[in-house]
Amino acid sequence: MSLNLKGRTIVLGVTGSIAAYKAADITSRLTEAGANVFPVMTAGACRFITPLTLQVLSRNPVASDLWKEGEGWQPGHIELADQADLFLVAPATAHCLGLFAQGLAPDLLSSIHLATPAPVMLAPAMNGKMLAHPATQANVEVLRDRGYHFIEPDCGMLACGYEGQGKLAAVEAIVLSVQNFFAKD
Repeated sequence: MSLNLKGRTIVLGVTGSIAAYKAADITSRLTEAGANVFPVMTAGACRFITPLTLQVLSRNPVASDLWKEGEGWQPGHIELADQADLFLVAPATAHCLGLFAQGLAPDLLSSIHLATPAPVMLAPAMNGKMLAHPATQANVEVLRDRGYHFIEPDCGMLACGYEGQGKLAAVEAIVLSVQNFFAKD
């Protein structure tokens, strides 16, 4: 399915997972499909992939620091939150899921999350034991109950050396999920 995403604004959250490098491919493919992608990176994500990579691929500035916002009168995170047609986080760590479920906003990404009226789509990626932990599962259930869309993680070899569920879904599956979401409109 090759759906044109022209005119769609996607805020792409990238968290501190080893899978953060896949955000480059996600950004590239969404941009190629016509979406206007605005990457937002946590401090942890910036340790795995540079903001410059996502800036070049998205052709938009990358936001990563709540305290270094734009020069306009409106806080940048509110402006991004208002512009979004979809708030996609790929990869979404256990920390991210916990912040979102509890409504906490200690950083730029979680602040945008609280401020956006856009639908939220999450692609978790973490160690299988972290994913299976009752606290993580409770957070996932809270978010599902709020109507958030999940792209289930794959099974396979994880960065920690274990094999199991927790691997970020394939880039193709993430892009297809976004395309299918907008096809419902």
